[in-house]
Amino acid sequence: MITARKKKIEPTETIDRVRRACGEVWTQLAEAYHWLRKEHGIELTKGDAMALFATGGMTKRVKKAWESIPVDVDPETFDRNPFVTPEMRGAGVQQRQQVVRRFFDAYDIFFENLEAWREGRREERPNPPYRRKRYFNARWARTGGSSIKKEGDTLRLGGGRRVDGIEIRWPHPRPKSVEIGWEDGQPVVHAVYDSEEQDLPEGLIREREPQGQKVAGVDLGEIYLAAVHDGDDSVIVDGGKLRELRDLQNREKKWFQKRIDRKEEGSNRWWKLVEAKNKRLREIRDRIEDLLHKLSTRLVEELWARGVETIVIGDITGIRDNIDYGADTNRRLHQWAFREFTDKIEYKANRYGMEVEFEPERGTSKTCPQCGEKNSTSTRRYRCTSCGLEAHRDQVGAMNIRKKYQDPDGWSSGYLEAVRATANGDDKSPRGSPSGCKTPSETEGAAVSTRATRSVHSPQAISFEPHMDCVLADP
Repeated sequence: MITARKKKIEPTETIDRVRRACGEVWTQLAEAYHWLRKEHGIELTKGDAMALFATGGMTKRVKKAWESIPVDVDPETFDRNPFVTPEMRGAGVQQRQQVVRRFFDAYDIFFENLEAWREGRREERPNPPYRRKRYFNARWARTGGSSIKKEGDTLRLGGGRRVDGIEIRWPHPRPKSVEIGWEDGQPVVHAVYDSEEQDLPEGLIREREPQGQKVAGVDLGEIYLAAVHDGDDSVIVDGGKLRELRDLQNREKKWFQKRIDRKEEGSNRWWKLVEAKNKRLREIRDRIEDLLHKLSTRLVEELWARGVETIVIGDITGIRDNIDYGADTNRRLHQWAFREFTDKIEYKANRYGMEVEFEPERGTSKTCPQCGEKNSTSTRRYRCTSCGLEAHRDQVGAMNIRKKYQDPDGWSSGYLEAVRATANGDDKSPRGSPSGCKTPSETEGAAVSTRATRSVHSPQAISFEPHMDCVLADP
């Protein structure tokens, strides 16, 4: 659920310059898009448009996009991207990118309305988004960078190289995205929040403080989205449902593209297939986003209820760089949603007063937590050839990430008591608990819990409901 706040602010020269720059991006992109389509039959893609009308320098991506349009000029003769005019440079790169995205979103809506008109579900024929714009709303999105900052009661909206930022008095939490529009001759700030980050009405909210001082280690994975260990218990979030959606996304994309390639580009049938493909892929992306929200919420609520104060996530930044494990594995790794998942964990944990830290995960899945021996394995089961300890491989990674945060120097020497810990499960997905609880496939990717003390046991599958008593006050 999305909520929003709105506030009128005083006009400034910086705000006027940014809004005019965004209007110029829209105008130049619209004219180029329609000229290429009408005169040359070329469909400008969103990726090429993003490079040509949002990137200021002559990067490799800009030069490659340049090759796709009929401009008889060598790009090597330019030091800066000439498609980005001086007026357009009055807005930051992210603001220019947002304009490009909204232009193509407007075209998606146009195609949907056009199909409805052709089928008689709409009376008037829609018009494509072509009109020139003197001004256009500037938008900032909260990403891994510093586009939106909150310092005290001041909200700072980043500009970019040689672009001034904007400061606004804002005695509210940091929003998810910000848009500056215009109403009644005055600029207006529209701040959008995910409802889970917003304060609930007074009387509904209970003071959210950590319920203990535990530290939980989180090992991210592609088969299992996350394995967590807090010193006593382990929780595994099964990624099966997410992989199903990714596979569906790839199959649908391949199915549509195969049929699109058979049609004459620009024909009615070609356009119908393109529209149907875009609509179908949007539906799947929305389902993936919804699933990541649900899994991250349930995991954070479970850890809060177990008394966790600090969540330590294994940092796998750069794992996708220069990978070559075969076409199928490369594709799965590039579609791995670990960044989206950790971002959701981070801001949701903040709601419960918990801190999120990142620890390099290198070596944590190979090191035996009992004796410190290094053991590589290609299965889900970890077995130490030295001391005989057996456990779920992702669980071992989570245990070591936790210990590495607590003891950076001694974690790799082994820290469990010297007892033989034998796994009860097998190399495959957790089956089900002796109590008869549902399996992960039956719970649509629910978290899986296991009880463990000094011994390491394979995760057993149970299901749980979100702990809404963590959020709502007693009646």
